[in-house]
Amino acid sequence: MLSKSPLDNILEKPGFKPFSGKRAFKILELTKNNLKTVSYNMEDVLKSISSLSSISDKEISLLVNLQSQICTGCGNCCLYRGSIDINKNELLKIASFRNKSYKKMKQELKAIPLGNGKFRIQQPCKFFTGKSCEIFEVKPFTCLSYPTIEILKNLSTGIYDDFCPIINDILSELVIKRVIEEKLYKENPEEFNEITEKWKKEILSYSELSQKERLKLMILKYNNKD
Repeated sequence: MLSKSPLDNILEKPGFKPFSGKRAFKILELTKNNLKTVSYNMEDVLKSISSLSSISDKEISLLVNLQSQICTGCGNCCLYRGSIDINKNELLKIASFRNKSYKKMKQELKAIPLGNGKFRIQQPCKFFTGKSCEIFEVKPFTCLSYPTIEILKNLSTGIYDDFCPIINDILSELVIKRVIEEKLYKENPEEFNEITEKWKKEILSYSELSQKERLKLMILKYNNKD
């Protein structure tokens, strides 16, 4: 059993910096609205929002799952990110999927080599048409992982691309998860401990991987791929 509550374990980490700013207030209002029918402790909500600057591997899985569930299909991430970076293998897959040569696809996308096995492609993306992606089955990692990868990259600042409409929703869901965990820890510690041990075993299998590799596995898992 944890000697400290889940939230205190995060907030009392050495060097911890709280999540704050305008987005924190937006997430607070959204969370309160989402919790209208649930009994909760406001102090736990505020602590949970403050703790958003730290996200664990098990919570990355949650974020990946959420982004696939609540994505609006607006296409903003295909149009307004400025540019995306993809690697050679991803470009080869796209070329094969479109029945074109690697060279021809590279020319069509005006892919700029970065000298590290990656290419930069400017947006808007030529494969986004209205409300759908023409290469959905083989879309690159940077597309599969968005906006989770954006959230992870900017934890310390809380400053994210405003054009993605689901970032606040995802973070609010994470806040609610932490509020419920805190409540469970206080009211039913035995059940909380069982759940925690189960999560530990699942995450242990990812422990030797880099964050990018772990995220790829989690994306595959929640998209029901091999």
